[in-house]
Amino acid sequence: MPFKVKEIEIDNEKLSFDKKAFDKENYLIVDKEFTELHIIGK
Repeated sequence: MPFKVKEIEIDNEKLSFDKKAFDKENYLIVDKEFTELHIIGK
């Protein structure tokens, strides 16, 4: 991603994730159905 991810929300619920691993690998797997996905950068 062209920015650092600060927060991820799925259907208005904050998702906890390993930010260091995400910054290194730079991918996200979502294994549930959802209506809205928000990726908030800093």
